[in-house]
Amino acid sequence: MFLLWAAAALAQSVTLSGRVEWSGAGPVRIEALSEDSEGQLVVVGTLTLDAPGPFELAVPSSSGPLRLRAGSDPEGDGIGPRAAMGIYPGLVRVGNQDVDELVWTLSAPRAP
Repeated sequence: MFLLWAAAALAQSVTLSGRVEWSGAGPVRIEALSEDSEGQLVVVGTLTLDAPGPFELAVPSSSGPLRLRAGSDPEGDGIGPRAAMGIYPGLVRVGNQDVDELVWTLSAPRAP
């Protein structure tokens, strides 16, 4: 019975993979955002990398179109307003298959 449940749970998620590039060092947080019925952005998946580079992030297959953003997160408390940040260009269409080769670059932090 457990194997059946585990297989069903796996079928309900897809993996987004690719690479976040940045000339800086330190932790990078990746967030997958979906719009709810009222147009508000909702986080459907997050991942923190030790440094810029390759990633794999599981998200619900029912997420629909997603916006992806990444930012430096040295304190481990989320992407702040003065973080190096980047938004993946366009929407990522999520369905029943994994999505790979997602690559984008963070921009320098905003000046205080």
